Amino acid sequence: MVVYLPSIATFRQDYIETRLENAQIAVLALEEAPGNMVSPALEQRLLSQSGVIAIIVRREDKSLVLGFDVMPDEVNATFDLRNPSLGMLIMDAFDTLENGGNRVIRVIGDPMLPGTRLLEVTMDEAGLYRALANYSNNVLVLAILTSLFTGILVYLALHWLLVRPMRRVKDRIVAFRRKPEAVPKRSRESRRPDEIGLIERELVRMQDEFRQNLKQKSHLAALGEAVAKINHDLRNILATAQLASDALQRVDHPVCRRCRAVS
Repeated sequence: MVVYLPSIATFRQDYIETRLENAQIAVLALEEAPGNMVSPALEQRLLSQSGVIAIIVRREDKSLVLGFDVMPDEVNATFDLRNPSLGMLIMDAFDTLENGGNRVIRVIGDPMLPGTRLLEVTMDEAGLYRALANYSNNVLVLAILTSLFTGILVYLALHWLLVRPMRRVKDRIVAFRRKPEAVPKRSRESRRPDEIGLIERELVRMQDEFRQNLKQKSHLAALGEAVAKINHDLRNILATAQLASDALQRVDHPVCRRCRAVS
């Protein structure tokens, strides 16, 4: 819409201003004619070449008119292009498209000829409607294609710059949750200077540190299990020796008596 609306408004303005310029050139021919009068055939030719029905030019001392005999008694709309705004031009363009070229309009424009106070033309809107409708369709199709192309580029850019990195982070987190002790295939460290690159690097460091802590805890657990096993075996040996010693205390044998005496 940013492309479409100003485009149709500018096209309509240029179309009408071209008719205004042609009308002023036609008036120059009228002004050079004797008594400011031309033959009906030449008048009709000048109006046809200008693309208007009638022309009125008001000078400081006189008024010049072409097409007075064919000028309609009333017009359906009047447009002033001397100080147009973009909003007004857009509304006028939609007004032209809405009415379908079935109007006779009066247009007031800025005169280029020196000493001219007012330039006014009366024209059939059918030609303007056909040209504007054709241009509007072309611009609308072009704007839609441009929007689609831009949308695809934006999607690909977002996918490449945001979605893919976040998906990698997600995959790392899911894989780490499932097997925290497994060492993944080492990938190239991200060098992005933004927040996503920082997150990727910090996530890799955190996972590496966590795996090291898990390995240390596993080693400590294995060491504790080995110590407990040794302690258990020693207790069994000592218990067996204690039982043997208690049994020897009750044996009435000269060798045993001497051993007890020595101990």
